[in-house]
This record gives sequence, C-alpha cells and structure tokens, in this order.
Amino acid sequence: RSDLIHRAIDTLRDKLVEESLIVAAVAMMATARLGWATDIGQWALFVAALAALVMWMQLTASSETLMGLKLHPLFTIPAAIGVATLVPLLASDGIDRRIWQYSVAGCCAAGLIAAIAAGLEPAYSAIAPQRLNITYVADKASGKTEWAAETGAPLPASLDAAADFSKIPARPYPAARGLAYLAPAPRAQLAMPGAAVLANAKSGILRRVTLGLSGSSDAAMMLLVLPGDLGLKSVMLGERQLPIPAKWAGRKQIVIACESADCASAAVTLEMAATGAIKADLVERRAELPGFAETLLAARPKTAVPSQYGDGTMLVSPITVPAVK
Repeated sequence: RSDLIHRAIDTLRDKLVEESLIVAAVAMMATARLGWATDIGQWALFVAALAALVMWMQLTASSETLMGLKLHPLFTIPAAIGVATLVPLLASDGIDRRIWQYSVAGCCAAGLIAAIAAGLEPAYSAIAPQRLNITYVADKASGKTEWAAETGAPLPASLDAAADFSKIPARPYPAARGLAYLAPAPRAQLAMPGAAVLANAKSGILRRVTLGLSGSSDAAMMLLVLPGDLGLKSVMLGERQLPIPAKWAGRKQIVIACESADCASAAVTLEMAATGAIKADLVERRAELPGFAETLLAARPKTAVPSQYGDGTMLVSPITVPAVK
C-alpha cells in the first residue's frame, strides 16, 4: 500500500510540474498585461508562482533520501526559494481579508491531515528504504569478531532476530563515522593488515616516520588512525603531499584514508613534533562480506538497503612506533 502511494505521488508530481509550467507561462503573460494588483492578476500570479513552488518543493521532498530527516540546507534553501515566489502575493492588499483567513485555515488543515496520514504510513518502503550497512569487524588486538549494523534508525525486526544485536549502538571500529548495533560473529580465517616502520628518526627539529602498509589483494581502502596529539606538520602518501587541515589540531584522533586498491602497499611518511612512542591502528576495508554472512543478508528486509560504501569487512590491527631521542 505504501509503495503504491509513493508511486502515485511521484506520478502526480511529475505531471503537475509539466502542466504547471505551461499554465505558469500563460499566467505570467496575463499578469504582465492586466497588472498583478487586480483580482485576476493576483490569481494569475498565484498560478505562475505555484509552478516554481512545486518544482522547488519536490527537490526538498527528494532530499530526504540523501540526508535523512534532519534540518539541512538541502531542505531549507529549496523550500525558501519556492516560497519566495509567493512574496508578491503577501505584499498585496488586493485580496479580501476573509479570503486570506480562509486560505490560511485551509492550508493549516491540509498540513495537519497530511502529517497524520504520513504518520500512519510505515517509516520505510522499497521505494524510500532505510539506509543499513552490514559490516564484519575483526580486531586483532582484542581478538573479537562482530557484526556491525550501521544505521541511523532502529534495526528492522527481522535483522534483530537474526543475531544478538546490542540494544544501544556503539562505535564499531576506529575511524568509524557513526555508531552501529553490534552482535557476536563467527571467526573468519582472514589475513590481518600490518605496517612496517621503514624510518623513525629526527630530522632537524621534527621527527620523520615512514610506514610501509601491508594489506591483502582484496583491500579496497586503508585507514591509518593516529592520535591527535602528534603535532603533525606534513603527511606524504606515496609521492603525494597531503594538506594538513587546521581542524586537526583539536581532534583526539586523525584518520588518513587511502581509498583505492593500490593502497594496500602504500608508504606513508609523517613529519611531527612528538618524539614519544606512537600507538595507532591500521584498518583494511574489503568490499565484500565473508560467505557465512548470507543468513544475515537474507534477514535484511527489502525496505532496507546498503548506502554509500555499503556492506564490507573491516580488519583492525594495532601499530606501535618506538620513541626517538
């Protein structure tokens, strides 16, 4: 039922935009000819403004699938531009006060009815699905292996029943961008990433550390997670100099991401002020899940889909760089 409603709304919206553009062109010509301060001009101006309002508001509605339900410029700016087309109507006194009152009351009633109808519909459908990534996480230091269900909403009942997921989301691995529901997972025989310390010495007043990353042939991304108090001055990824954002200075951890298959054997050179021992993490991301994840994938309903990086495997290994004098 929800899918049929969404399809009907999309079809109606597209048709309304096409027909409103034609009507708006005629209405604007009539407004220019008759003058927008007359009664006929006011109605012509309203019809002309309605086309722009419909086009901008459909962008606002479509933005939900990108940003979720939160206050964001992607919502507010298109809505403001669409409503701005009605400003000439607000500045006019050509319409009777009683008509304005009835119009406001009608809009409030329509908005309330629409809100109630939306509240009775399921939160997600196959057309407007929930973002939900399933990640297999293996941590070499703790020896733990877990499923991480990354989503900004409660877990679907079918997925929650498929594994013993936590009731409160937590950070699943170092450098994770958000929280996830965690559940114990079987142990897979996977080669863990590592890093060799190729250089670790002072160069003038700064210290230079070079790490040779070692990931698998299945690596799609490598993440180097460093403490935020190193006083980093420069970062070289292979032969490429990376910028040092000013906001790094106040962070508890710094993440250097290399997002391509050849990152598995990349070299990272760091220049820093700190001279003590460095404890960091190296994370290898693979773009697939172990074979035994099929049961969990089958439990994910059609109203939930992978998003952005999608499902994958995260392998976490600790790295220690000795202090220098």
